[in-house]
Amino acid sequence: MTRRICVNFPKQNNVVGQTSTDMARRELAPNHKLTRRKKTVLIFGVTLATIVLVRIIQSPSSDQIRTADFMRQWCRIRLARVDWEQMLKPCKGNLVWGVSLPGWEAEQRTDPNESFISLWDIRPCGEFSRLSIRTVASNGREKRIGGDSWRVQLKGPASVAGTVFDHMNGTYEVVFLITEPGNYQVEAILDHSLCDGLRDPPPDWFIVGKFIIYNSILVLITLATVIKHTLIWGTKPSNKAVFN
Repeated sequence: MTRRICVNFPKQNNVVGQTSTDMARRELAPNHKLTRRKKTVLIFGVTLATIVLVRIIQSPSSDQIRTADFMRQWCRIRLARVDWEQMLKPCKGNLVWGVSLPGWEAEQRTDPNESFISLWDIRPCGEFSRLSIRTVASNGREKRIGGDSWRVQLKGPASVAGTVFDHMNGTYEVVFLITEPGNYQVEAILDHSLCDGLRDPPPDWFIVGKFIIYNSILVLITLATVIKHTLIWGTKPSNKAVFN
């Protein structure tokens, strides 16, 4: 009688193969991670180099920069001539006749003899140049408020009027365009300070003005009458002599 016993033995080859594969993975794992790191660094380097190259290619030339600056200053000057809100902005809240805000007292009036030019930005002919006026108050201190009205004229081979921008911190930027080369003299005239030239007139301004005009007319009529009688009285002897 034959008895058959079935015994299940694991396959040694598979175990050995699996063990070998695991060992190989463990050995190759560091190299594999290093390769991925290298790839990441390489991709990052290529991307950065591409961005830098694109920036260099797309960066404007010196002529383009000068053209853009010319157009910006040109539009800025044209807008300043018609933007009345920007003109009144330095004097906001300080336009009532006879009333001054704190810090806008009489000693804060600008002294044109002590004020000075703090910045020169002179460009070649055909480009906008700039200068900056730093204002000093009558008490000798540099001002930190705006509200002045400056007229700046450059005189030389040509006469050029500058456009003044109030930065509301005591400095005034003057932009001008010179088209003829040569030596120029800057003439800066202070028309008024502390927004005096922009204040609203008092409520009785026109009433007082009408009264003054009426009195002036009466005075002129009176003077004309006196002159007429004086001339008539002075000519009476001669008239008598003529008729006799």
